Amino acid sequence: MEFRIGVNLGDVVEEEGKIFGDGVNIAARMESLSEAGGCASLGRRMILLEKKLSLGYEYLGEHTVKNIEKPVRVYRVLMEPEAAGEVIGEKKAKSKQWQRVTIGLVVAVIMVVAAVC
Repeated sequence: MEFRIGVNLGDVVEEEGKIFGDGVNIAARMESLSEAGGCASLGRRMILLEKKLSLGYEYLGEHTVKNIEKPVRVYRVLMEPEAAGEVIGEKKAKSKQWQRVTIGLVVAVIMVVAAVC
């Protein structure tokens, strides 16, 4: 028997032996997006586990899922030893931190010039 597994890090509410919340809903949607015998995880947060587990990941893109407002970033977990530590298919986003640092420096220079004049 082959199973599908969906993994998500998120808030879960337990009440009278039942579990609720977006964390549960998203994990269930990840399960439906994984292949038989496979595992799908949500977002870059799951890749933080790569340092703890010898797994790789393949980026499957953003998916709109039922009852969740924003699209979710889905990764397929690669269990082959040669894929360990790899993230396949994900394009690196430009760091917004660099933009913030640049803007901060420009503002600082303007303030210094205004103070001198």
